Amino acid sequence: MRKIHEIHKISGLSAGVFLFVLAFTGFFLNHGNWNFLNNITIQNAPKSAIDLQRKSWQTYLINNIDKNHILAGGKRGLYESFDNGNSFVKTLNKSIFVLRDYKDKIFVATNDGVYVKQKSKNSKWNLFLFKDLFINSMNINHDNMVLTIDKRKVVLVDLKINKTKIYENIAIEKNLLKEDITLSRLVRDLHYARGIFDGDLSLYINDYGAIILVMSSLCGFLMWYYISKIKIKTNRVYKN
Repeated sequence: MRKIHEIHKISGLSAGVFLFVLAFTGFFLNHGNWNFLNNITIQNAPKSAIDLQRKSWQTYLINNIDKNHILAGGKRGLYESFDNGNSFVKTLNKSIFVLRDYKDKIFVATNDGVYVKQKSKNSKWNLFLFKDLFINSMNINHDNMVLTIDKRKVVLVDLKINKTKIYENIAIEKNLLKEDITLSRLVRDLHYARGIFDGDLSLYINDYGAIILVMSSLCGFLMWYYISKIKIKTNRVYKN
């Protein structure tokens, strides 16, 4: 009987650790836009995690004026090389999503607005538009820049006269929105509680579930700890 109790205790503690890690990491996955998650470096990580990190580059661009100038961007920042890729230097500490060139300028969409610089070697990045806003996509056609803010608003920028127009409600025909999705995408969206409700409600539901699981596992560990202390004291009393 004592052996069964030991197995039950070890299984419960293992399940509690698993639930805590699952809920804690899930909470941060739900807020992937937080920049500190990509700037804090963890040493001695498993090789499999390091290999996955190498695939996290989002975009790259080769300067059409200077072929030795290469830009590569990802969630950990923007890196530039001026020696044809032999060495890179971090030049912008933002999460990078898109790089585009326009005449003698280079634009970059980040989690903190749109930045721009000249194509010359000594030029610096300057904020162009939308400080503190998440720019997840951007494209340039002739003198027009089209970008999206947080996957919700579409912005048209006339680069010739620097005029900006924001479209918040874009009418899309219902038949264009009808399409099948794969089972893997459905399972993933359900796991993140996305797509069930409009707005941020799905995000709040996921956060609530993660917090409940974290609190439940922590409370379970505390109960086990204090019950163990009570049992030890009781055994000492009986022995004396």
